[in-house]
Amino acid sequence: MNSLSETEGEIGLPKFKVEYEAKMEKALEKFGMGMAFDSEKANFGKMHPVDLNHNLYIGSVKHKAFVEINEEGTEAGGATSVEMMTKGMPLDRFRMVVDRPFVFVVCDNLTGVILFVGAVVDLVV
Repeated sequence: MNSLSETEGEIGLPKFKVEYEAKMEKALEKFGMGMAFDSEKANFGKMHPVDLNHNLYIGSVKHKAFVEINEEGTEAGGATSVEMMTKGMPLDRFRMVVDRPFVFVVCDNLTGVILFVGAVVDLVV
């Protein structure tokens, strides 16, 4: 960047949108995080507030990003999700089929603060 200089001019730029989505497990394993994906070796015990013997491990890591440039300006965003898994799930499980509109809430368990509220009204099943 230090070798660049400022020059007055005009640029014609088309509007466009670029999106990127990738699974990150293999890349993270190459960076030395392989143990975190191994259900036998991963150590995330301190993440579970009740039972420190839960065998938590990372199931998947996904990253998605976009850049959109148009007449109104530039918009960009990105998000990464980490799916935690556990071994030895309890056997008393219930089954629920959500086949009608519903509302969902994401909140912080410690503070009770609602972070996101949404509604799904048009289900395609």
